[in-house]
This record gives sequence, structure tokens and C-alpha cells, in this order.
Amino acid sequence: MPKARLNGTDIYFEDYGPKEAPAIVFSPLLYIDMSVYKPLLELFNDEFRVVTYDHRGQGQSARNTKKSDLQTSTKDTIALIEYLNLEPCHFVGNCLGAFVGLNLAVQRSDLLKSCTLMGAVPEGATTKEAKDMDNYLDNLKKEGPRLGMQSFVNRVFGETFRTSMDPSVIERREKILQHLKVMSVDELENARQIFHRQTISKEDLQKISVPVLIIAGDEDVPEYLASYKRLGLAIPHVTYKTLHHAGYSLVVEQPYEVAHLVRDHIEKAERNYAAMLSSGKKSKGKPSRLRS
Repeated sequence: MPKARLNGTDIYFEDYGPKEAPAIVFSPLLYIDMSVYKPLLELFNDEFRVVTYDHRGQGQSARNTKKSDLQTSTKDTIALIEYLNLEPCHFVGNCLGAFVGLNLAVQRSDLLKSCTLMGAVPEGATTKEAKDMDNYLDNLKKEGPRLGMQSFVNRVFGETFRTSMDPSVIERREKILQHLKVMSVDELENARQIFHRQTISKEDLQKISVPVLIIAGDEDVPEYLASYKRLGLAIPHVTYKTLHHAGYSLVVEQPYEVAHLVRDHIEKAERNYAAMLSSGKKSKGKPSRLRS
């Protein structure tokens, strides 16, 4: 199985499509392995090199009992991109993957051609939020993930996805719910990195030099929707898209709609990147404009 020793741990990845083609890295959600991207990968790997991976402590990547943090997860991703010689690549992330992508875009825009974020916010968690989450996770570890999972499900999935009777939706929903009920301690611990994240300043956000696509679901929680807007206003080159009848976990809830938006964004970024190379110019950045 394709594993690489990166940043002190073993990271599982899969690599599809022509090796000489432009590369896209898909970064999965908290508590979900890279299989969540399968519907999208099949729509891209004819023209792109497509790489996806499991975060440390999830899926087939190495388990460890040490607490993870976003900086470590970001370094894992940087190491993977450099190990596979993917730079500059396109990056797509939802939930934990989006937080990693935001950090990656701030710290190493040179590794990217574009970045798609679904679920990242620039603000750090408050002390109360972090404490409440720690208590919640401690109870889950003590009593088992089956208990108290409904509140988590209500937050990360939109009402339409939770209640739909469409057979294809039911199949995706049940697969995720069954996994959530039997999560390991390592997987549970991964949540702490999101709720102990640091605020990213406006000055740092303005350093992002690649085009960013922010996708939001209109059934996401109001405080996150407001934060996505603030994030969009702080980044120099942003397109903002809303998916209707969707919540936070967009690649689970509406994978094909996400794929359409991502492909359009990446194709535009490819054209712009080619034009930049042909002109010999580097992007200088412009004042932030939130485009929809």
C-alpha cells in the first residue's frame, strides 16, 4: 500500500491520473478517510493527476496517541506535496482539510496554483469553545462515540442530508454514521486541533497569492457562514459560491455539485497560471473582492 514516512509519521495516500498532468490534492474531513473523495476523483483523473491521503490518526495513516495540531497536519501535507513533486498544485479541502488548506495557502502559497476551502474559518476558538469541546471528547472517549453523536451530526450535516429519503443519499449517510459510531481514540483526538486552533490575522490572509474558492452550504450554522464571508473579504483573490440544501460536510452531502464548482475554479486557475508563465510575470495581488 502506498505509504510515505513524512514529518515523523506514516501517511497513506493514493495517486491517480497522468503523472505529467497538473496535480490536485484532496484533503479529507475530520473523522472521515479519503474514500469520501471517490466520486470526485473519478471526474478528474482523466485530465489531472489526482492525489488524496488520510490525515495522521485517520484511515490507513499511522495511529498515534499524541495530540495532533493544525501546524503538524499542515506540515504533513507540505511534506506529501514535496515528496510526490506535485508543486505547484491545486488543493481542495473540507472540514479539517480546509483548515489545513488555509494554513497551507498562508504559509506556502508557492506550492499552490489554487485552493478550494469548504469549512475553514480564520478565527481561533474561544477558551469556552475549546473547553466545551475537550469535555465533549472526553465523554465520548469514556462512554463511546455512539453516545452524544447526534449533536455532532446535527452540526456537521445539513437538514436536507439528515432527512433525505433519496436512496443514494441514504447510502452515503449510513456509511458515514456507521463509521462515526465505531471511531478509534486516535480519530476522536484529531478534533482537538480544530478547537485549539490559532487565529489567522488579516495581514497573514492577505499574503495568500493564489486564487481561492470558498464553497458554503446554506444550511451550515449561521456563525460559520458569517465567518466564511469575513474570510473571503480578507483574501486577495476569492470566489465565493453557495450550495443550496447543504450543510458543513459538502463533499459528503453534494459531491457532484462540489466537483462542478471545483473543476471550473481549477480550469480558470490553470489558464491564469499558463498566462502568467507566458508573460513572465508573477501575481502581485489586488485588493480583496468577494466574487460569487
